[in-house]
Amino acid sequence: MMKRSQRTMPTGMTQAELGEKISNAINMAQSMGNRNAEVRGLQNLQNQMSIIDPNRVVVDLATIVLPNDSLLEFPPLYAEVRNDPFFLRCCEGETEDPVPGIPSSPCGCGPVDPVNGMEIRVTGHINWHLCFELETFFNNGANNCGASVPLAITATGTTCVDQQLCVDSGLNTCPDFCNENTVSFAIGCSFCEIDTKLSVTYYVVHLLPPCETTMP
Repeated sequence: MMKRSQRTMPTGMTQAELGEKISNAINMAQSMGNRNAEVRGLQNLQNQMSIIDPNRVVVDLATIVLPNDSLLEFPPLYAEVRNDPFFLRCCEGETEDPVPGIPSSPCGCGPVDPVNGMEIRVTGHINWHLCFELETFFNNGANNCGASVPLAITATGTTCVDQQLCVDSGLNTCPDFCNENTVSFAIGCSFCEIDTKLSVTYYVVHLLPPCETTMP
């Protein structure tokens, strides 16, 4: 049987590889100084990800290109992401009946193939919004172009979801993906500079709620 640490997440990334990416972000944040809050957040995240079921993890990418010489600070290595999980649904066994009022996914996730009768599968998509604030020189020329102005940097996207969430033991049921049960965040993946441009790529990570268990 494959060990838990070797299990592959739906994105093709193993749990150990995602843990390594978080470690890299922690090391980078520590080397930059004045990033204590980010370091603590990443360390807490690292502890959580080491024990979470990989079937609950969905990973996407977001790349933002910024004018490097108009920035007063480096982008964060850890950022919150707001999500809209309304379009997620479960398939239990071979049930393929669509949910009334929920359209098919725009990202090629559905309709899903018939699934194993012992599998509860989540399919659909998550719309997400990444946002963080940086001090910049986008000041409309104020103070001889030297005024510092906080600016919200944003990126939005859609993450396709189509994966086994749990095994249906007869007691497991589909969870509630709404009501703040689906959590999303971003981890710095790569930072590349060329001339006056800074390209920032984040892993956008979604943590799905576990299957609910009913009493016999």
